[in-house]
Amino acid sequence: MPFNFEFLIVATGLGIFWGYHLWHFFQIKRTPLATSTGFNNKAGSIWIKHIRENSLDILAIQTMRNWTMAATFLASTSILIALGVLSFALTTDALSEIAHELNYLGSQSHTILLIKALFLAADFMFGFISFILAIRFYNHASFLIN
Repeated sequence: MPFNFEFLIVATGLGIFWGYHLWHFFQIKRTPLATSTGFNNKAGSIWIKHIRENSLDILAIQTMRNWTMAATFLASTSILIALGVLSFALTTDALSEIAHELNYLGSQSHTILLIKALFLAADFMFGFISFILAIRFYNHASFLIN
């Protein structure tokens, strides 16, 4: 079996992904304000305290509405892309032809390409669920602020 660069590329990408998240986790624990996550958490706490102390209810409502609208737009976009990828992958035989044209180093098997498309669709569905949960959390936060 010849060496397949696709496995090397996937393994390298996953290694970088998990290495970064491990490093980021330890950075948040050691110096939280040196990361964007820790800085945003601190800024959010200061913002909520400011909103509650100064009775800026309208500003809070408008901000939460804007965040909810952005999450709704991104959720609908991600589910649209996921369904488009699924529709293309499961209904056309042109996927093999396109794969032969675009794939220079990896496998050109129709089954591997179908699996890649399903993983891509699953990734966008995960994004959809994440944005739906963000909308839910924004609704809960708006109740808690007021």
